[in-house]
Amino acid sequence: MLRRRLFEHLATALTSDLLRAIRSAGSWLEDVLKRDLLFAVRCLCDTGQLGVDDDLRQRLIDVLIAL
Repeated sequence: MLRRRLFEHLATALTSDLLRAIRSAGSWLEDVLKRDLLFAVRCLCDTGQLGVDDDLRQRLIDVLIAL
């Protein structure tokens, strides 16, 4: 059980780090096209059991809604 919780925590941390990296990739014309944001949100939809930090999830959703 402890091993499973450790794996879940590690998976969540790695997934969250990946989404943060995608979001801050600095793609060309990001301020206009929002490709990094849209890709990060699309990836967020596919995280499933891996999970993602609740704070990061909420920030991505808030930015998307504000857009």
